[in-house]
Amino acid sequence: MTEPAALVRQYLTLLETCNPDPAAYAELLHPEAPSHEHPALLASSSRLTTQSFDLQHLHTCSNDTVVVEAQWQGEAGFPVPGFGPNRQLSAQVCLVFELFDGKIYRQQRYAFNE
Repeated sequence: MTEPAALVRQYLTLLETCNPDPAAYAELLHPEAPSHEHPALLASSSRLTTQSFDLQHLHTCSNDTVVVEAQWQGEAGFPVPGFGPNRQLSAQVCLVFELFDGKIYRQQRYAFNE
């Protein structure tokens, strides 16, 4: 079984590819994980042409929870109101991952736009 921190790092690396195919994530995500699409701009990597996570801190908790603090950057693949297409986006993010059966079961995202 993959260690929680390594699993989360693999997931973030996969997100950076902006691959919209759910099959690409099947090895990392729990099959019963709830899927929520939040209305935030950062919610869907399929709407981005590029993105990256500059990890600042990664904390593994004893209850199979991993907390990541990172600087996120991405390029919108759609027109951003008031800015047009290909807008460079940046945010300080806190990501909280809950694991179950060795896979990511839930993720919460908190973003502070710059």
